[in-house]
Amino acid sequence: MPTVTVIGAQWGDEGKGRVIDLLAATADVVVRSNGGSNAGHSVENDLGRFALALTPSGIFNPAAICILGGGMVVNPAVLLDEMSSLSARGVSLDNLRLSARAALVMPWHQWQDGKRETAAGAGKIGTTKQGIGPAYAEKALRTIMRAIDLRDADGFVAKASAAFAAQPDEFRDGASLPDFLAAARVWAEKLGPLVQETDAFVRGRWRAADDILLEGAQGSLLDLDVGTYPFCTSSDCTALGALKGAGLPPQAVSRVVGVMKAYVTRVGAGPFPTVLNDETGKFIRRVGHEFGTRTGRERDCGWFDGPLARYAVDLGLTEITLTKLDVLPASRRSSSPSATCSTASARRSPRTSTSPVSPRSRSITRPFPAGRRTSPASGGGTTCRPTRGRSCDGSRRWLVFRSPPSRPRRAATTSSPLPTIVPSLCGPPASAAHELDPAPLRGFFLCKKAGEKKKRPTRRSAYVGARLNPRSASRGSGRP
Repeated sequence: MPTVTVIGAQWGDEGKGRVIDLLAATADVVVRSNGGSNAGHSVENDLGRFALALTPSGIFNPAAICILGGGMVVNPAVLLDEMSSLSARGVSLDNLRLSARAALVMPWHQWQDGKRETAAGAGKIGTTKQGIGPAYAEKALRTIMRAIDLRDADGFVAKASAAFAAQPDEFRDGASLPDFLAAARVWAEKLGPLVQETDAFVRGRWRAADDILLEGAQGSLLDLDVGTYPFCTSSDCTALGALKGAGLPPQAVSRVVGVMKAYVTRVGAGPFPTVLNDETGKFIRRVGHEFGTRTGRERDCGWFDGPLARYAVDLGLTEITLTKLDVLPASRRSSSPSATCSTASARRSPRTSTSPVSPRSRSITRPFPAGRRTSPASGGGTTCRPTRGRSCDGSRRWLVFRSPPSRPRRAATTSSPLPTIVPSLCGPPASAAHELDPAPLRGFFLCKKAGEKKKRPTRRSAYVGARLNPRSASRGSGRP
């Protein structure tokens, strides 16, 4: 495991903490790369259940160096409280480090966050009011205090006093400057010894071929640049953001593990195409314990969204970890009036990979009576089985398997064009102009070669097309 990045591939809350806890058992260095106390990673092990807001989930491996990376915004008060709680439960903090480049969340950032959300009214984003957005905004203005300032207690108190005085009267009237400065000195005295120039340290361990685990926060669809803007977070939640937050170059990453639930959840405002605002959604929330780790807020639940999953893969995943799969059989056994699958509005728009909120990638929810699947195209009167390459709505679907890893990948040439994504079990149809290089992708993908004539593929081809028929799929055959 040279360098493995674990990121969320949905809107966060996918179960990354559990995955990171498992991978961290063999890691030499674990780096939390982005976000702040708005993210909560739940870990359950022999010591009990933990809800971590800032501390990397690898802290339970006493042999691993755990780093709060330079891409984070750290609330010193929250970090000290979390460290105290972990110590009280027997968790060693000897290997905990704080990057000198990490920004610090101050009380006025939380005040600004809450005030903006309140003033937005019905148009609010739905933040956790932890001050994350204002802190990243001040970081972009290059005026925020950073962790390196904690190394000098007197200097930090002086900077904190000047920053406090620069805040609006409305904030200063409700806060106590002496109490704040006293707390600031405690932060510097207790956290200052943890501050190091971690970027150079991590690069050195990478050159030494040590096992490095990068822990992302939130999810790809909450990324500031490629997520569902403006209903997103303020940090970089993709694999590239994890590398930058840890201080590593792009060529350092070996694997990118995207964590997805077998269904989808979201907190706060923003688009959610497959949301279930009915008893089924409530049942999934109850069985899956879908409540915020930090805030306790109820998460909206919906069916798995194939187009959004494929969009997350396009952003740079090499493999997927699927969690909460056991919740869906319980949902099927419930008294829910219908079972549902998420498909795409294939007849209205071609498949693209632009924005997860684009109409071209919006999915719709099609209900099927519990216990049988009925084709919507047939007016609900015909039972349709997924055979002969057709899905339940009557459209053609293709299943493609990757060749064994031991076989070399086929290089793309002018005579052998790159594969083009075609309709999956949950997704819109392909656009002839959209091409995707399958080389970095591991796992199943649904594709055929652009402009390829209908012919029976051989078993030695890099990608083998198969009808959605269990018998033909097992033989690895079938015609596009």
